[in-house]
Amino acid sequence: IVNYHRKGLGQKSGGHISGLGAYHEKSDMVLILDTANYKYPWVWVKVDRLWKAMCVGVDSESKKTRGFLLVTATK
Repeated sequence: IVNYHRKGLGQKSGGHISGLGAYHEKSDMVLILDTANYKYPWVWVKVDRLWKAMCVGVDSESKKTRGFLLVTATK
């Protein structure tokens, strides 16, 4: 799950949170499964571009930097 600034990916609006659905090693790209896919379709982006979009400013509500959350299954 990533928290990024949409403008860093060339989209309108501000901060956003979405899940990642896949990673393509050869192209070093991730598939963002946008939770607002009625407005923003799922999109492949370069990892470095997403990283830069996660480093843009701070979240206006939490006043903290953006980032990612790794979720794993456990027994």
